[in-house]
Amino acid sequence: MTDMAIIDHWNLLNDEEKIEFRNSVLKATGISYPSFYNKIKKNSFSRCETIVILQLIKEEYVREN
Repeated sequence: MTDMAIIDHWNLLNDEEKIEFRNSVLKATGISYPSFYNKIKKNSFSRCETIVILQLIKEEYVREN
């Protein structure tokens, strides 16, 4: 998977889910609030951040099903 999977996931979320997702990413990666939005906008998460974020997405999907 690539960073595109992150932005695709982000675009599917409603406003409340985006806040929850953002907060989970900030906690898991240690990136700042402004950096998160810059990286989402530019699709520029590092490889390590991408791995962590995709794991969060996977865990969220498993929890829902």
